[in-house]
Amino acid sequence: MPGTAFVIVKRNALNTAHPRNLYLNIRSYIEQQDKQGTPFTQSVQTFYALNEALDELFDEGGQAQRLKIYQRRMGKVREALSVQQVKALLPLAECSSVLHAYELPSGISYEKLHGSLKASGFIIYAGQGELAKSLFRISMMGEISDDDTGRLIQAFTSVLA
Repeated sequence: MPGTAFVIVKRNALNTAHPRNLYLNIRSYIEQQDKQGTPFTQSVQTFYALNEALDELFDEGGQAQRLKIYQRRMGKVREALSVQQVKALLPLAECSSVLHAYELPSGISYEKLHGSLKASGFIIYAGQGELAKSLFRISMMGEISDDDTGRLIQAFTSVLA
């Protein structure tokens, strides 16, 4: 949702900054912040949503616990794809905890893989730019249960068979 952003900037860097437009004038925001104000009405609902998301994160054990959950999910998928002879683009130690890229299996187009998985309720992503021809990506963020992960693995098994 538009309306909320966090900016970390050295104040002296603003001396050479040239505002591009009224809404993206960071100098104006800082001047108003120093006066305990804002230049425009804030997107209050996004702050409530952020607060709720942070409460949920802390209730579930914080960032370290969330990282373990993401790593466990990605590990299950990565292992299952390895068994299916689907090669990961990068070694595990160099991968994100939430997004991994894989080479498209020989003889299967991205469109076929995407369409088959979508029909089973899952969305994957193409590689970016020229890599769209040879890679697909999987993210495991959000409300994903172990059952969901198992169904995803089964959907991959079916389409790769």
